[in-house]
Amino acid sequence: MLVDKFFDTEIDFDLENEKKKIIDFIDMKKNQSAAEAVFFDKYHEIQACSGEQFKINTLKNKVWNESDISNLKPKVILVDTKEQLDDWRYLIRFTSSFKNVSNPGRNMKFLVVDETTDKYLGALTVTSDFGDLGGRDKYIGWTRDDRYKNKRLNNVACGQAIIPMQPLGHNFLGGKLMALMITSDVIRKSWEDKYGDILVGMTTTSLYGTHSQYNSMPTFKKRGKTTGKMPIKLPKDMVRVWEEYFGEKRKVRSNLDTKIYRECGMKPADYVSGMQRGIYFCSFYDNTREFLCGKIKKSSLLLRQDFVYYNNLISEWWKPKAEKRFNKLKSDNKVISELHFWDKLFGLTYEQAKEKYLGEVGR
Repeated sequence: MLVDKFFDTEIDFDLENEKKKIIDFIDMKKNQSAAEAVFFDKYHEIQACSGEQFKINTLKNKVWNESDISNLKPKVILVDTKEQLDDWRYLIRFTSSFKNVSNPGRNMKFLVVDETTDKYLGALTVTSDFGDLGGRDKYIGWTRDDRYKNKRLNNVACGQAIIPMQPLGHNFLGGKLMALMITSDVIRKSWEDKYGDILVGMTTTSLYGTHSQYNSMPTFKKRGKTTGKMPIKLPKDMVRVWEEYFGEKRKVRSNLDTKIYRECGMKPADYVSGMQRGIYFCSFYDNTREFLCGKIKKSSLLLRQDFVYYNNLISEWWKPKAEKRFNKLKSDNKVISELHFWDKLFGLTYEQAKEKYLGEVGR
């Protein structure tokens, strides 16, 4: 059974046939491994961009690809020009294993560049945090009233995309460098300047499973794992015919997906992924939890020493580990020299792409 058939649409709406497509699609998704579930979404995202090769080739010339980090000076910049926004979009789409998803709420985009070469090192997205997240909420100790009524949820954010360029990620632990960069004062100041709320903590999750680039970090600490009960999102092409059937378009896609599932006679337990992810939380202040629980005011917050001497995290924590990693890879003849972009999926069927590149998910 070829998965590409799920994306065929017909002019005439056949209710029973469309129901079968939905049910077959959900069955397929639930039977995929965690890695294949991620790869499946990425493959179809990339196929929708098949005419963008020139832009991608131009962007590749802007990506850092060196074998020496002694003069590397990473810097976070807020995306605020059209050129930066275009570069950010293509970097996120064509270098991340995870499909780029625009969630409602707050959203800020950043690029990480090397000041020495002016080349891109990574791309970041900071968004509104999860409303309810068991492991994080238990660690903080706050209540729903703290989060919503007292609006403390506005004082935390989600590191939705923390993407190192490759081969920086593989050769020099670039994922850990990006995890440091997303906690920089540039991020925190930009958040407060835009939204008027001090940022005291940040949540992120692993790509899938509990093994992650955030393990053993001095900033992010693991606070449990997700329940794996996130609803599976239906592809836009599959949903389009249902919009006509219901006679409406919904701004909130998840609501329309739920309506389709109900029409197909499915219960919530029937369309959840079951894929659990590690939960990681970074406190920017020694007393972040007390602030979020309403026990202290903003004036009493005490910045953690890690962030007072933030540059030391890069020079004294990340760089030695990165150099050690590179030297080990070099001795084992495992250094990667080529850039990693998902444009390699152009022109391939899903089965061909899966056979050749599934192993690169999360690289």
